[in-house]
Amino acid sequence: MFSLPIQVLPSSVNEKKVMRVTGILDALQDTSVLWLDSAPEFHQFLNEGGLGMLLAYRQMDILRFPKYKEKLRVETSVFDCKKTFGYRNTFIYDKDGEAIVKTWSVGAFVNMQTGALTRLPAEISNLTQFDSKKEMEYVDRKMSEPENVFELRDTRTVQHSDVDFYGHMNNTKYVEKALEFVDESQIRRLRVTYKKSALYGDTIILESAKSESSEWFRLRSPENEVFALIEFTYREAE
Repeated sequence: MFSLPIQVLPSSVNEKKVMRVTGILDALQDTSVLWLDSAPEFHQFLNEGGLGMLLAYRQMDILRFPKYKEKLRVETSVFDCKKTFGYRNTFIYDKDGEAIVKTWSVGAFVNMQTGALTRLPAEISNLTQFDSKKEMEYVDRKMSEPENVFELRDTRTVQHSDVDFYGHMNNTKYVEKALEFVDESQIRRLRVTYKKSALYGDTIILESAKSESSEWFRLRSPENEVFALIEFTYREAE
């Protein structure tokens, strides 16, 4: 388990002084990457093998949005590893220790030169500290696109500012493109599957469709290769 204290600062809030969804995602992602410092053997294995941990799936449940200047604690822990994938929880707690954001995610071990999935050796897995799976609702990670026809919403080109230190479009940026078309204050749950990494200069076609209980966004290339599939579930009207 790795824990990181943070404070909600001006760069991560909206005009209502509430933390943006992208700010929450950045905090989760930063903490998960810094977790490597608490697992030196695992970190060394990745570095020596030219490997990266690429996010394949995330479910995020927002119990409430953090507010400006609020002091929080982000806690991440790995609860399982299976062949080429690792499974983790990352929760955000308020100053009273109450979980206000709950997530679980699946990361893939990928050779950054070839893009091939890489199996985690047993000797490395045995050195990795596993923590208990945290209590939350775990939705099946297999996301099936709704039968409704997707409608075109936008077309964008990946900019330099979208790219992270892996040379791919940052995980948060995929969601950010979709957030332009929703009221993010009403988001209760976010699920996203990352299928193909978008690179600088790639064209992204953004499409959306609604199902009975949620709204879907698909980011794809002009050749119909899907970069990411996103599902937003909204809060029920009071």
